[in-house]
Amino acid sequence: HILAAVACGALMAGVPAAQAEGLVELYQAAKSYDAAYLAAKAQAEATGYKPAQARSTWMPQVGLQGSITRSEVDSSVSDMFDSSGTTRKVGVQAKQALFNKSNWDTISQAEQAVIAAEADVKMAEDDLAVRLTQAYFDVLSAQDMLTTTQANKKALAEQLAAAKRSFEVGNATITDTREAQARHDLASAQEIAATNDLRVKHIALDQLVGRSNVQPNPLLTPVNLSQLSPGQVDDWVKQSEQAPIVRKATVGLEVAKLETSKARDGHLPTLDLTAAIGRTSASGFNSTAQAAMGVGTNKAVGLELNVPLFAGFAIQNRVKE
Repeated sequence: HILAAVACGALMAGVPAAQAEGLVELYQAAKSYDAAYLAAKAQAEATGYKPAQARSTWMPQVGLQGSITRSEVDSSVSDMFDSSGTTRKVGVQAKQALFNKSNWDTISQAEQAVIAAEADVKMAEDDLAVRLTQAYFDVLSAQDMLTTTQANKKALAEQLAAAKRSFEVGNATITDTREAQARHDLASAQEIAATNDLRVKHIALDQLVGRSNVQPNPLLTPVNLSQLSPGQVDDWVKQSEQAPIVRKATVGLEVAKLETSKARDGHLPTLDLTAAIGRTSASGFNSTAQAAMGVGTNKAVGLELNVPLFAGFAIQNRVKE
């Protein structure tokens, strides 16, 4: 944005060419076309959903379970236990995390990832501004070069005509005429090269903004650029912490610290609240078998505590990594 704004101040033409466009206008067009910028923007949008995904670990986890089983029981103790039939089970289970330090670190990492993605977008914007400004002024420079070569060719054409007239009246030698012809031929070749270079520069600018035959506004003369604010190098250095690349590096360090914290969290216990309700039905079994299967409605609620004791040194090695 800074580069585009500074350059734009010098690109308001007094008499613009047909369909001539300013740098800011082309910059807005490029932002809706450039693949690198759009990729960074889309990646940032996708990353924006990560914090919500991470916070979901603190939401209740509810699932529906069901099964159907065909069983045959042939007891060697008593025939009364012999039975066969079908068992059907359906139920709902829920789990709510109460303490899990790793979940908090994951949420923090997701939030840092959003900051990093925003920095990527800002860097993509700056990079696009630089590339567009370079292509914009390349076209203007190539146009100036073509104008210069055309003026040079015109002047040499007049010199060639004068040399030919002098030779015809005997005031010059054939060598003078051939030298003038050689200079004119060289100017013609330079004009062709300048024309081709301008065409290449135009194509490069067209590819950036997604349009055909873009005509940049010429420079006003004389060019008056306003002073940079702040105008001292030290003042710019003090603002370096807000630079996108520095912000992203800072985020990278914070994410690494959180990853180490998550590794250490492997030593900590986790506590969850669990609840379940289910219904079991059976057909074909005798009453004794049905009682053993727990036919009917079952309800349960409780706390689940997991305390890691030993994991083959995996946690310690993960922390070191």
